Amino acid sequence: MKIRITTRAWQFTSIVMTGSVLATLGLYRIFAASPAHTTQFSLAVLLWFLLEISPLLLVVPGIVNLHRKSIFWATLVSMLYVVEGIYLAAAPPSRSTGISVAVFALGMFIACTYLLRGLTHHVDS
Repeated sequence: MKIRITTRAWQFTSIVMTGSVLATLGLYRIFAASPAHTTQFSLAVLLWFLLEISPLLLVVPGIVNLHRKSIFWATLVSMLYVVEGIYLAAAPPSRSTGISVAVFALGMFIACTYLLRGLTHHVDS
């Protein structure tokens, strides 16, 4: 018996994985990566976080609207976050954050790849 996962399931998984990458990086930037001597959230940390997540924010509307080009770009962007997760995992203080970012970004890559494949097969049929 072959189980077939629908396009909507891959779309949902892509959105969840994208949100997980955003949430993990956001929590890391707010709590762990901010300087220890400051007690308040600084504007520089916010701007760096917005710069860091801007590629994800650009492709999310395309995933929601099932645009094939945006989903293709989401697969490419997810590889940037896999590399960032591996980079963060190399340092002991941020090892768990790096591993979780890499795993979520890899899940985003797989989900977007299968979503794009399902949309291509759906159009060709």
